[in-house]
Amino acid sequence: LAQEMKNAGRDAPAVAAALKARGASAPEIAQILKSVYGITDPAVTGRILKAAGFAAEAVASALKAVYGLGAEFVAGVLRGAGYAAELVAGALKSVYGLGAQAAVTMLKIAGFTVSEVGKALRDVYRLGAQAAATMLKAAGFAAELVADALKSVYGLGAQAAATMLKIAGFAANQVANALRSVYGLGAEAAARLLKAAGFAAELVADALKSVYGLSAKAAATIL
Repeated sequence: LAQEMKNAGRDAPAVAAALKARGASAPEIAQILKSVYGITDPAVTGRILKAAGFAAEAVASALKAVYGLGAEFVAGVLRGAGYAAELVAGALKSVYGLGAQAAVTMLKIAGFTVSEVGKALRDVYRLGAQAAATMLKAAGFAAELVADALKSVYGLGAQAAATMLKIAGFAANQVANALRSVYGLGAEAAARLLKAAGFAAELVADALKSVYGLSAKAAATIL
């Protein structure tokens, strides 16, 4: 049928849509796109399958079965096809059996923003803010980016974010920078929150000097 449709002048996207309407699966159509239309680029196949109306999980299954792609490459292809981070995360979880930390790393490599990744952790893996912060840090996201996710995805205020960033393993100056850039806090407010989060006075003083440019005397006055 696919060969007949090709001979009749139907292009690959039209054939994919027609085959889906007849009940063909994503792997079956991907194989046809490869063998009949000579499409060897998984990214092209991913876009065609998405346009035909397949879910991210179905496309991931097809790319894995027909092209032998691993999770990292599939994450990139799905993003390029236009699937949202939480849909890609769902595919990584169901098709490749990835846990949350591995999925975070793949989503970051694929180019999703920290907020998009945070939303995937919340919606797909059902993680709370602290677990998300720890995993985002482990994936290599900077403190201010993690703080942005805690604020935009989990709705956290500055104090809660500071505490969670500390627990996640960020240094005082990194947390101070996040408080300044994400929450717009001045030196005095940041010092108060850093101390409340459990940072020692000397670490808070160093953060005030490096992030806010305070002198040792000025920092001592605030503390």
